[in-house]
Amino acid sequence: MKAPSCAPFAVVSMATAIAAYLCAIEGAQAQSGEARLFQPPPELQPVAPRRLPGQALSALRVPSATAPQQEVTYDLNVAYTDTRIFNPSTGQNDLVHLRSYNGSLIAPTISVYPSQTVRIRLHNQLPAESEADCPKPEARIHTVPSCLNTTNLHFHGLHVSPAGNSDNVLLQIAPGQSFGYEVNIPADHPAGTFWYHFHRHGSTALQVASGMEGR
Repeated sequence: MKAPSCAPFAVVSMATAIAAYLCAIEGAQAQSGEARLFQPPPELQPVAPRRLPGQALSALRVPSATAPQQEVTYDLNVAYTDTRIFNPSTGQNDLVHLRSYNGSLIAPTISVYPSQTVRIRLHNQLPAESEADCPKPEARIHTVPSCLNTTNLHFHGLHVSPAGNSDNVLLQIAPGQSFGYEVNIPADHPAGTFWYHFHRHGSTALQVASGMEGR
């Protein structure tokens, strides 16, 4: 994928915010002499399944496109990451302190297959919030961003359930909490490159622009 043009622009939507984020990474690569094309993000490795009493080792298969496991579990950690990104207005690399998945501003790729049950253990390792930063629901002004360290997970584009512990954007995972998502991929699900990202109403754009998105 070719990076967007780095001409100055105002951030007026989530799309332009993401474009600005990609542009900054491209600039950092250019400053360090790296190729201007993005490198693929790392593949998120599944948690090794536990061997049950009497179960043969051959039953613990590694998922693949031709023989995926019916159930697979991943750990996804949300935490602050310290790194540098290129600032086009100064021509320098700036130190940034941003929220991210698994310690990388380019989140890991998660491969899933039709008929799979995918479990993702989301661990919110962000600092606790005060009531001023995260007011009670009845005290919130819904046009003002709040609860920036409270998180959840949305599987953008997947044809899966939006309820319970599946693709439920109404869930709120507070700092210090963990939550187990279960996503059942239909047997006839089309292939594609989909998007997972934070989707708590009230702070989606801020966390996604921080780096909390992957494919």
